[in-house]
Amino acid sequence: MIVQNDIAESTGSGSGRGLDSEQQLGGLPPAARVSAGQARWALFLLTLVGALNYFHRTIFNVVLESIKSEMHLSDTSIGLLGGVAFVLCYSLLGVPVAYLADRFNRRNIIAIGLAFWSFMTVLTGMAINVWQLASTRFLMGAGESTGTAPSNSFVSDLYGNDRRAFVLGITSTGSGIGTALAYLIGGAMNQHYGWRSVFYVASIPGIVVAVLLLLTVREPARGAFDSVKAAAQTSSFRETLGFLFCSKTYVLVVSGGCMMSIAMYAILLWSAAFLMRIHKLSSGGAGAFVATATLPSLVGPILGGYLAGRLGRRDERWRAWIPALGCGLFAPAMACFVLSDSGAVSYAGLCVALFCVALHLAPVYALCLNVAQVRMRAVASAVFLLCANILGQTIGPLGVGYLTDKLTATMGSMAIRYSMATATSCAVAGGVLIWASARYVVQDTRRALEA
Repeated sequence: MIVQNDIAESTGSGSGRGLDSEQQLGGLPPAARVSAGQARWALFLLTLVGALNYFHRTIFNVVLESIKSEMHLSDTSIGLLGGVAFVLCYSLLGVPVAYLADRFNRRNIIAIGLAFWSFMTVLTGMAINVWQLASTRFLMGAGESTGTAPSNSFVSDLYGNDRRAFVLGITSTGSGIGTALAYLIGGAMNQHYGWRSVFYVASIPGIVVAVLLLLTVREPARGAFDSVKAAAQTSSFRETLGFLFCSKTYVLVVSGGCMMSIAMYAILLWSAAFLMRIHKLSSGGAGAFVATATLPSLVGPILGGYLAGRLGRRDERWRAWIPALGCGLFAPAMACFVLSDSGAVSYAGLCVALFCVALHLAPVYALCLNVAQVRMRAVASAVFLLCANILGQTIGPLGVGYLTDKLTATMGSMAIRYSMATATSCAVAGGVLIWASARYVVQDTRRALEA
């Protein structure tokens, strides 16, 4: 009944020194946990769920120029469809779904949600007007709300604190894999077979993975790598929110994540359109450009999680410093992408920008989980996603679309370049806020274990 925990004895409330990572706490018996092989298989499937989550939502970004042309839409309307229509249901439903995931079978919730949003992907391809398109985007967001937060909670019971940031880095690679495949496959299919075919084909793997989850994955015991006291804790939704928002680390990380999300979703939605308008690439060419630029980001979450975990054993503040550095480096890289006339410089800038986005993800998720009690973890992830996505996917895509429409009269096709450049300041602000949270990491992690 002895398990490891990497939260270490604090030498003082703002101190950065951590506790001995070998400190022992009483946890659930090993028999209550899944085997190493089962954990690896579950981790693999949850990574695929994350990949499909981003694959299905990102397809719209790849084909938006075709949709805009067929349905005669403005850039502001595209921003609303790509951001607001998806994010409203995705974010608002994420919190109640996470509350259920903290109390009921997470595997079933994830699998059912995956099957549902895959079906909505098919219906998106069948939309014949803007209202139908908005409805399917709205419902796709509802389905995808079952993905990230329950998955993060699931993973936290497969591995202990010492490895949590690293394995969350593995699952977070799904975002890069899904994004790359969406641009690569979606761009080519859109060019040769039309935008509707992209949505039809994309739905198939989602159904397959949902069935595999239900048939081959076992729900892990909650709190298997935490103290008996922590594993037994329960709280109401109001108590959960009260606990989380009394954590200075959590508040600062959520605030920083919101700012970073504005910049991140601006570049994700508009990058293909930017390349087609500014660099005169075809749909397939723009898709290949973004897809290959996404490849370096596949190691970003793993590296970020590894560094946060490894350096965090020496000094807990590194758990916040690593994602803060990712946010700070994103800004100059994105500026190179949108402001350079050189295709090579623009490509390098996009590679670095997407890598930095990936680098900050896993440590941020791990911070949110580490300062939450065991049965608050899905809600902790969901509240973070709610805030980050509501602001990020609304202000980012819509803000760029609105500014582009306003600037087009005087700047023509160059308008999108300067509207996208405005997002860089948001990434800097996000990095500053997450960096500030380092001061409170030790005391807030201890508070979660001892409350």
